[in-house]
Amino acid sequence: MKQTTLLTFLAINYLFTIHEISVLNKTTSCVSKLLCYFMNKFGKTPVEKVKNVIVSFYDPDEIRRAKEIFHAEVSKLNLEEAPRHKRRLGDNKSSRDADDIADYIQKCDEVGMLSSLPTFVAADLSRVPVAKAEELYICLLLRKYWKQRFRSMMICCIRLNSR
Repeated sequence: MKQTTLLTFLAINYLFTIHEISVLNKTTSCVSKLLCYFMNKFGKTPVEKVKNVIVSFYDPDEIRRAKEIFHAEVSKLNLEEAPRHKRRLGDNKSSRDADDIADYIQKCDEVGMLSSLPTFVAADLSRVPVAKAEELYICLLLRKYWKQRFRSMMICCIRLNSR
Protein backbone atom coordinates (compact mmCIF):
# COMPACT_ATOMS: atom_id res chain seq x y z
CA MET A 1 0.00 0.00 0.00
CA LYS A 2 2.76 2.43 0.97
CA GLN A 3 4.71 1.54 -2.17
CA THR A 4 1.67 2.23 -4.37
CA THR A 5 1.13 5.60 -2.67
CA LEU A 6 4.79 6.48 -3.16
CA LEU A 7 4.66 5.53 -6.84
CA THR A 8 1.50 7.59 -7.32
CA PHE A 9 3.13 10.56 -5.60
CA LEU A 10 6.25 10.24 -7.78
CA ALA A 11 4.16 9.99 -10.96
CA ILE A 12 2.12 13.09 -10.07
CA ASN A 13 5.28 14.98 -9.12
CA TYR A 14 6.84 14.01 -12.46
CA LEU A 15 3.79 15.24 -14.39
CA PHE A 16 3.80 18.58 -12.55
CA THR A 17 7.52 18.96 -13.29
CA ILE A 18 6.90 18.33 -16.99
CA HIS A 19 4.04 20.85 -16.92
CA GLU A 20 6.22 23.48 -15.20
CA ILE A 21 9.03 22.98 -17.73
CA SER A 22 6.51 23.13 -20.55
CA VAL A 23 5.07 26.41 -19.23
CA LEU A 24 8.53 27.91 -18.76
CA ASN A 25 9.58 26.96 -22.28
CA LYS A 26 6.21 28.05 -23.69
CA THR A 27 5.80 24.64 -25.34
CA THR A 28 2.95 22.22 -25.28
CA SER A 29 2.91 18.49 -25.10
CA CYS A 30 0.76 16.02 -26.99
CA VAL A 31 0.27 12.38 -26.06
CA SER A 32 1.13 10.05 -28.94
CA LYS A 33 3.33 7.01 -28.38
CA LEU A 34 4.08 6.58 -32.06
CA LEU A 35 4.97 10.23 -32.64
CA CYS A 36 7.08 10.26 -29.48
CA TYR A 37 9.07 7.34 -30.88
CA PHE A 38 9.29 8.79 -34.41
CA MET A 39 10.37 12.27 -33.30
CA ASN A 40 13.03 10.86 -30.97
CA LYS A 41 14.47 8.70 -33.77
CA PHE A 42 14.30 11.44 -36.43
CA GLY A 43 17.77 12.48 -37.53
CA LYS A 44 19.44 9.69 -35.52
CA THR A 45 18.20 6.59 -37.35
CA PRO A 46 17.53 6.13 -41.07
CA VAL A 47 13.90 6.99 -41.79
CA GLU A 48 13.25 3.73 -43.64
CA LYS A 49 14.27 1.70 -40.59
CA VAL A 50 12.07 3.80 -38.30
CA LYS A 51 9.11 3.35 -40.65
CA ASN A 52 9.69 -0.43 -40.74
CA VAL A 53 9.66 -0.56 -36.94
CA ILE A 54 6.49 1.54 -36.79
CA VAL A 55 4.64 -0.59 -39.34
CA SER A 56 5.66 -3.84 -37.61
CA PHE A 57 5.06 -2.63 -34.02
CA TYR A 58 1.91 -0.50 -34.20
CA ASP A 59 -1.49 -1.52 -35.54
CA PRO A 60 -3.02 0.35 -38.52
CA ASP A 61 -5.43 2.38 -36.34
CA GLU A 62 -2.57 3.67 -34.16
CA ILE A 63 -0.62 4.72 -37.25
CA ARG A 64 -3.66 6.42 -38.81
CA ARG A 65 -4.46 8.24 -35.55
CA ALA A 66 -0.86 9.44 -35.17
CA LYS A 67 -0.94 10.73 -38.73
CA GLU A 68 -4.16 12.65 -37.99
CA ILE A 69 -2.68 14.13 -34.80
CA PHE A 70 0.52 15.18 -36.56
CA HIS A 71 -1.35 16.70 -39.50
CA ALA A 72 -3.55 18.68 -37.10
CA GLU A 73 -0.45 20.04 -35.33
CA VAL A 74 1.25 20.91 -38.63
CA SER A 75 -1.93 22.68 -39.78
CA LYS A 76 -1.76 24.93 -36.71
CA LEU A 77 1.65 26.21 -37.92
CA ASN A 78 0.08 27.73 -41.08
CA LEU A 79 2.89 26.56 -43.36
CA GLU A 80 2.55 27.81 -46.93
CA GLU A 81 3.36 24.44 -48.47
CA ALA A 82 1.92 22.21 -45.78
CA PRO A 83 1.30 18.69 -47.06
CA ARG A 84 -2.36 17.93 -47.50
CA HIS A 85 -3.96 15.17 -45.46
CA LYS A 86 -4.31 11.99 -47.53
CA ARG A 87 -6.75 9.29 -46.51
CA ARG A 88 -5.18 5.95 -47.43
CA LEU A 89 -7.20 2.94 -48.51
CA GLY A 90 -6.34 -0.54 -49.68
CA ASP A 91 -3.22 -2.63 -49.31
CA ASN A 92 -0.17 -1.30 -47.49
CA LYS A 93 -2.08 1.65 -46.08
CA SER A 94 -0.10 1.44 -42.82
CA SER A 95 3.15 1.70 -44.73
CA ARG A 96 1.86 4.64 -46.77
CA ASP A 97 0.55 6.35 -43.62
CA ALA A 98 4.02 5.94 -42.06
CA ASP A 99 5.47 7.46 -45.26
CA ASP A 100 3.08 10.41 -44.87
CA ILE A 101 4.15 10.98 -41.25
CA ALA A 102 7.80 10.91 -42.33
CA ASP A 103 7.01 13.41 -45.11
CA TYR A 104 5.28 15.75 -42.63
CA ILE A 105 8.26 15.59 -40.27
CA GLN A 106 10.77 16.16 -43.08
CA LYS A 107 8.76 19.10 -44.43
CA CYS A 108 8.68 20.72 -40.97
CA ASP A 109 12.41 20.14 -40.64
CA GLU A 110 13.10 21.70 -44.06
CA VAL A 111 11.31 24.92 -43.10
CA GLY A 112 12.76 24.95 -39.57
CA MET A 113 9.47 24.42 -37.76
CA LEU A 114 10.17 21.20 -35.82
CA SER A 115 10.81 23.19 -32.66
CA SER A 116 7.40 24.86 -33.05
CA LEU A 117 5.61 21.54 -32.79
CA PRO A 118 4.48 20.25 -29.42
CA THR A 119 6.61 17.73 -27.58
CA PHE A 120 5.13 14.33 -28.27
CA VAL A 121 5.06 12.13 -25.17
CA ALA A 122 4.08 8.56 -24.39
CA ALA A 123 1.69 7.85 -21.56
CA ASP A 124 2.22 4.08 -21.86
CA LEU A 125 5.85 3.05 -22.39
CA SER A 126 4.85 -0.54 -23.11
CA ARG A 127 3.60 0.73 -26.48
CA VAL A 128 6.95 2.29 -27.42
CA PRO A 129 9.50 0.02 -29.13
CA VAL A 130 12.48 -0.40 -26.82
CA ALA A 131 14.97 -1.91 -29.24
CA LYS A 132 16.95 0.31 -31.52
CA ALA A 133 15.59 0.25 -35.03
CA GLU A 134 18.75 -1.47 -36.25
CA GLU A 135 18.47 -4.15 -33.59
CA LEU A 136 14.83 -4.83 -34.34
CA TYR A 137 15.57 -5.03 -38.06
CA ILE A 138 18.39 -7.51 -37.44
CA CYS A 139 16.12 -9.55 -35.15
CA LEU A 140 13.47 -9.71 -37.88
CA LEU A 141 16.06 -10.88 -40.41
CA LEU A 142 17.43 -13.49 -38.01
CA ARG A 143 13.93 -14.74 -37.28
CA LYS A 144 13.26 -15.21 -41.00
CA TYR A 145 16.62 -16.94 -41.43
CA TRP A 146 16.04 -19.39 -38.59
CA LYS A 147 12.51 -20.15 -39.79
CA GLN A 148 13.87 -21.08 -43.21
CA ARG A 149 16.72 -23.04 -41.65
CA PHE A 150 14.30 -24.94 -39.41
CA ARG A 151 12.06 -25.78 -42.38
CA SER A 152 14.98 -27.12 -44.40
CA MET A 153 16.10 -29.23 -41.43
CA MET A 154 12.59 -30.62 -41.03
CA ILE A 155 12.45 -31.52 -44.73
CA CYS A 156 15.79 -33.32 -44.40
CA CYS A 157 14.52 -35.24 -41.37
CA ILE A 158 11.34 -36.23 -43.18
CA ARG A 159 13.33 -37.43 -46.18
CA LEU A 160 15.66 -39.45 -43.94
CA ASN A 161 12.71 -41.06 -42.13
CA SER A 162 10.98 -41.97 -45.37
CA ARG A 163 13.97 -44.04 -46.61
